[in-house]
Amino acid sequence: MNDISSDDIFLLKQRLAEQEALIHALQEKLSNREREIVSVNGAPY
Repeated sequence: MNDISSDDIFLLKQRLAEQEALIHALQEKLSNREREIVSVNGAPY
């Protein structure tokens, strides 16, 4: 089994938090863009 230091775990947790923040920001941007498209084109049905 590989030895994983607490520093490695901290860095991985930090990187995961950064990735989650990016995903959240992109989801928000996508949601805003979808609302913009619907408001221009009307309802998608």
